[in-house]
Amino acid sequence: MTGGTVVVLGSFGKNFGAGMSGGVAYLLDEAGTFAQLHNPEMIKGEKLSDPEDINQLKKLIFDHLEKTDSARAKMILESWATYEPQFVKVLSKAEPVQVPAEEAEPVDKPTEAVAA
Repeated sequence: MTGGTVVVLGSFGKNFGAGMSGGVAYLLDEAGTFAQLHNPEMIKGEKLSDPEDINQLKKLIFDHLEKTDSARAKMILESWATYEPQFVKVLSKAEPVQVPAEEAEPVDKPTEAVAA
């Protein structure tokens, strides 16, 4: 993943995050296995604490519920106080790539011919 946001409401496997160079993943870690299964060289995980992250996650789950009528999404939202502490916010450890601004190239102005 090089950008964007993903929410994982199901299970995830060994070496999660290998190749992740950007973006954000929100994982529901019901089994408490993130620490053992993630790739610590590439990513870091943290508990949700920022209200903006929490609101974004809830909105994404709600949007999923609206579009798919997911029973799992409905259950998570109805029991949010139980599920919220089980989410892990996952970020890449890679430094963001800075794309250099293009240097302004001088524009050649046409020269006017002067009649003599």
